Amino acid sequence: MSSKTFSVSIAQEQINALARGLSKTEIYNLSDKEIETLLSIAVHNWIDTLLGPRRFRTMTELYVAWLRDIHTRHLTDEEPNDIRLFTRLGFPYGQASYIARVLLMEQPLTTRQKSLSNLQTALTAALTRVKENKWNKEKLEIERVKITVSKGSRKELDAILDVLTKRGVNVHPTKIEGTMGSYQVILVIAADLQILVTEVGKLVELVSTRG
Repeated sequence: MSSKTFSVSIAQEQINALARGLSKTEIYNLSDKEIETLLSIAVHNWIDTLLGPRRFRTMTELYVAWLRDIHTRHLTDEEPNDIRLFTRLGFPYGQASYIARVLLMEQPLTTRQKSLSNLQTALTAALTRVKENKWNKEKLEIERVKITVSKGSRKELDAILDVLTKRGVNVHPTKIEGTMGSYQVILVIAADLQILVTEVGKLVELVSTRG
């Protein structure tokens, strides 16, 4: 499909609002290229919603669709999370939690790659710490190691544990120590780390080939 380029003027207040809500860092700043991308997303979604085939039964459905496009084209390295929706985009917390959960369940391929990569990094770092401690076999079976992961990464970890359990592999249940914003602190039995690192490595390779 052919396309045309148009110039669009937006007020500084609108630029500031975009930066507060959708900048990729806590420094509220967007490059001209990022603003162009967001304006393109806005125009396409407005046309599709008002004039196109998409019809939404609720405002929440509409917000999910719009935010899906934002994460696909702009916030590509960030998992959907209720903290941004609540603190920076002003959604009520219950609605923010629901929207983030829906978007995580859909898990676009790029988002899943990020979740798996972060999980792999956390597990590998934990395994390195354990090897440096040179624990004996008995201690490995009882000591828990702390990892901090996003909700998307935690979902991938749960799925790996489920698959391993169904295979009859001897792994232990994890424990949640606490939550920090969009992240969870997980306690993993040290003896399980090598198995988990191997499994997540296979998944990272599999998902990357699909991309």
